[in-house]
Amino acid sequence: MKILIYGAGPLGSFLAGKLKLSGQEVSLLARGKRLDDLRKYGLVIEDPVTKVRRKISVPVVEKLSPTDMYDWIIVVMGKHDLPAVLPVISKNYKVPNVLFIGNNVSGGRDLAVIVGYDRVLLGFLMAAGKLAGEVAVVGNYFDGQISPSMIGELDGSVTSRLIEIAAIFENAGLPVEVSRKIESWLKCHAATIVPMAGAYFLAGNNLGRLASTPDAIVMMVRGIHEALQILHTYHIPFLPARLNLLYYLPEPFMVALTRKRLENPLIRYAFVHADKSRPEISELGCELIQLARSAELVTPHLDRLVVATRTDRYEIPAGSQRLSLNWRGVWVPLIALIAAFWVFLSVNRWRDRQL
Repeated sequence: MKILIYGAGPLGSFLAGKLKLSGQEVSLLARGKRLDDLRKYGLVIEDPVTKVRRKISVPVVEKLSPTDMYDWIIVVMGKHDLPAVLPVISKNYKVPNVLFIGNNVSGGRDLAVIVGYDRVLLGFLMAAGKLAGEVAVVGNYFDGQISPSMIGELDGSVTSRLIEIAAIFENAGLPVEVSRKIESWLKCHAATIVPMAGAYFLAGNNLGRLASTPDAIVMMVRGIHEALQILHTYHIPFLPARLNLLYYLPEPFMVALTRKRLENPLIRYAFVHADKSRPEISELGCELIQLARSAELVTPHLDRLVVATRTDRYEIPAGSQRLSLNWRGVWVPLIALIAAFWVFLSVNRWRDRQL
């Protein structure tokens, strides 16, 4: 299969390397300094945990011409960078399939209007990384396992080409889930990462300060809840289903879970990835706020977090703990837990008497 990876950032480089190693005919489109580095040093991928580096031979190109022929173009770029490349892709009608990998709140309609409805697919590569000089430092396993990437057709159908590209990813060691609601999944993903990144920026782009600043974590949790409230208002299903926990779990539990998650090395590395993705995260945040305003929703915490994605001003002092936790909704599950424990003890006592 002849594939062009359009975008040689950390994730595009990682994907190109994985597909090349699996036997695909892959080219990587790059520009500027990244193009110079690839030509000089080759494609170098480093695992952020093991620090193992691998050099992979991948042909590099600097442009897509109208007559270039590929089976697939896989665009791996930030949402804010897409307006510059869409006209280039639209002029090439030799390539039948264009898979856009990346965050997206507005959906695929704007892409399809320019590129063609019959060509566009959407997806998300479950990985995080950065460029350290000429080296792409990328990780794609969280909690000890590789998280599946997502791909889907705009209309939710499962087509032969969708099965084909899923198999290509799988053969490259990249697990895939085919989604019938890829646009909903992407909206849900943005609803979590925008508040997370905003809290990170509010804490001065410092993970240690974020973890030790209760107000920043509370802001993050409330921002996620408000973002999910936006989607709930538009009847967008929470995908994956575990996002229901983020929406319905009482705030004190969510704050405790969030603080624990910050200890995960790959989760922490994903926050560092936000430094290079600030323009994209800001655009995603603005799209969420626009949805909120259209539905006449008030989202004070999300608003502040989105503002933090657009400014370097440090807003939350280290260790700040002025926000009181919202304990509403805690008592019902707590009483249920106590009741379950009492039943457990009673059953054990009854069994002891029978012995």
